[in-house]
Amino acid sequence: MKNWKKVFALLLGSVMALSVFAGCGDSGNKGNADNGGNTPTNPNPEDPDTPDNPDTPDTPDDPDTPDAQAPVFSSADVTLDFNARQGATPREVSESLFGVFLEDINYASYLLDDNLLANGNFEYPAARSYWQELSNTSVALETSAGVLSGHSVYHSTANGTNVNPNYLRVQTTAAGGGVKNLGQTAVPIAVTAGGEYRFSAFVKSASAVEMTVSVRSDGDVYLEETIPVSASDDWVKYERTITANKSGSSGLFFQITFGSAATVFLDAVALETLDSTVGIKQYVYDAIAELSPKFVRFPGGCIIEGDADSASGGASTREVYDWKNSVGAVQNGTAAGADTIPQFTYTANVDGTQKSVSTYGEWVTRTPNGDLWGYEMEYGIGFYEYFLLCESLGASAVPVLN
Repeated sequence: MKNWKKVFALLLGSVMALSVFAGCGDSGNKGNADNGGNTPTNPNPEDPDTPDNPDTPDTPDDPDTPDAQAPVFSSADVTLDFNARQGATPREVSESLFGVFLEDINYASYLLDDNLLANGNFEYPAARSYWQELSNTSVALETSAGVLSGHSVYHSTANGTNVNPNYLRVQTTAAGGGVKNLGQTAVPIAVTAGGEYRFSAFVKSASAVEMTVSVRSDGDVYLEETIPVSASDDWVKYERTITANKSGSSGLFFQITFGSAATVFLDAVALETLDSTVGIKQYVYDAIAELSPKFVRFPGGCIIEGDADSASGGASTREVYDWKNSVGAVQNGTAAGADTIPQFTYTANVDGTQKSVSTYGEWVTRTPNGDLWGYEMEYGIGFYEYFLLCESLGASAVPVLN
């Protein structure tokens, strides 16, 4: 991916070369080709049906017989000399014409996002998509007491629902029970030996229990960390930085297991690579940066199509990309335009230290929704991250709105 500039230059050179060959014989003399004596010639110039006479239709070739009249090159080397100017006045090209176009309908946000998991907030239309329970485990989706249920600012009076209401109840009957996440189908889980990864999840448990998180395949463990979870009636965001002990990119899955029988609630589960810039995987960011784009168009074209449901006061339905959802804005009033980005305060346990954190636009406060094309917008990468990307690249932002 780091050679994209070179590939682009070669493609551009090929296009220009084709243009030169196409114009070699015209009166404008736009180009001159010299191949050092390797110009193909017609072996039979007296025959009007040979390729040197374009006005006479060719006789269909016998597919089983080699074309004896085909031109032969003694070498593949070709040297081109051309002048791009027409007349005395140079044709200037704007420096801002070259940019990149990201299309969420092709899973651009999943590729960009430094989070390796899929449906960590359990808000997909099939709310348990990409999750599977392990042995000695039963799971159920619940909505009555989610992470944001105690925050009135995240209750929309426009459509009567809370932001991100879904969460997963995991009940284990023995040690080793738990769940696993398969990652995005289009962007499989991959880790690098020595790389650091940030696990985070909102967790609530009636009893103290050890929670082990890992990335593994059917035969190997690529990273693993055991986290003590305290008994609490309130949601706590647990965060740990874990170093991978080996590399892998095929057949990997993420797993959460518990050290004893327990009932635990999970939401906003993520595993993010720290090899990233502005929330975007580093290798993807580098590939975009090496193109030196002057603008970035996002989140796509077709992806923003869809309608708002007027019956619910203009609230977004599951068929329209909503940029306000992507930054954590909520409509907490009945008046049109009552959208705000409220402060979200929660308890975090970061590497064993418990503290209070206040943020704006936290992922769990963003309202996921679907779109007209059947894709799920979970907004791990939203308009905020897209604008940060543009700022970091020194590129103009070209947001697409519905």
